[in-house]
Amino acid sequence: MATKIIPISEGRKKLLRLAKEARENLDRFVFTRNGKPELVLLNFNDYEDLLETLEIYETPGLVDTIIARKNDVLAGKSISEEDAFGDA
Repeated sequence: MATKIIPISEGRKKLLRLAKEARENLDRFVFTRNGKPELVLLNFNDYEDLLETLEIYETPGLVDTIIARKNDVLAGKSISEEDAFGDA
């Protein structure tokens, strides 16, 4: 998986091949115009993952809760999987 930077004029000519690379190799492409990033091509799974991550960050308090739980684990303030779920 790699991120490749390509001028938009070149990307237009190679769009089908680049789409295949994004799908099969998980490559990502940043298309530039006059040297500045303009748009991105990525496979659909990466797109869905990105939206899911954004949803997590937009959920009020969720990031703080995740950080607090991580700190609890690092401080030894957690219970084992076996204690939490038993023989389930």
